[in-house]
This record gives sequence, structure tokens and C-alpha cells, in this order.
Amino acid sequence: MVSLARQLGLDEDAVSEAGLAGLLHDVGKMVMPTAVLNKPGALTDAEFAVMRSHPERGHALLLAAGSLPA
Repeated sequence: MVSLARQLGLDEDAVSEAGLAGLLHDVGKMVMPTAVLNKPGALTDAEFAVMRSHPERGHALLLAAGSLPA
């Protein structure tokens, strides 16, 4: 993300935020059930729905943490 932000000509504050976003983009996977997250093979429709929820769950975790750039 840092490299992409620099390629796009963003200022250093934006580059730092892009790097942080890159590190945190899958934080919601921390709260996914391990059995679903590490399941070998195809997921069921219900399991896939659980995995699709990880961006929203990650967003909620980051909002609760506070003090992160929007």
C-alpha cells in the first residue's frame, strides 16, 4: 500500500495512512470462527456468509478502538 500510495503521488501523511490501512484491512478475520477461517475445501453458503461479514466486523472493531484515521 505504501508503494502504491507513493506511485500515486500522495503526500507522506496519506502514504502513512495507506500503509496503516494495508496492515489493518483484514482485522475482521480475527473474529471469524477458526473452523470456518481454516476450513480446507469449499465453504458452505452459511460459512461464506460468515466470511463475507469480516469487513463490517473489522470496521466495528476499529471504530471501537478509536484514534485511527477515517
